[in-house]
Amino acid sequence: MPKLIALVGPSNSGKTTLLEKLIPALQAKGPRVGVVKNDAHGFSIDKPGKDTDRLFKCGAAGVLIHSPEELAFRRVSDPSQPLEEIAAHFFGDCDVVLIEGGKHTDFAKIELWHSARHEAPLDPSPPGRVAFVSDVPVDEETAGGLPRFSWDDVDGIRDFVIGLL
Repeated sequence: MPKLIALVGPSNSGKTTLLEKLIPALQAKGPRVGVVKNDAHGFSIDKPGKDTDRLFKCGAAGVLIHSPEELAFRRVSDPSQPLEEIAAHFFGDCDVVLIEGGKHTDFAKIELWHSARHEAPLDPSPPGRVAFVSDVPVDEETAGGLPRFSWDDVDGIRDFVIGLL
């Protein structure tokens, strides 16, 4: 089962931007990385009226579209199914699954904060927070005594994540 680690912070705090740097840095050191994008508002990866959308809407339990380069699977979500089970099913071959969002999950969390975009870090700090990433120096009290990283320290964040595996 892969280790699940959530990157949390307010909207537009840079979660995707950090993931874009962190994923290749991790994989260069060996861990195989999966990502779950947490979306509390709902989404659709399909285009209305296309074959896969029509098959899904007529009641198929799941629809998979496949090409030589990639595949996508669409299925009705079971809100009672724990994310650990979903990650084990889809990312069983990964060492770590990074969750973009998920501040209300029970997983280890790395909190992100951009001072120019948000007045303060999350309040209260999310349970399970294990590290803090910011664009400005953060005092030990604000970081809860946890490791602190700057946005530019991708290698340090990578090494910290590897240490959690």
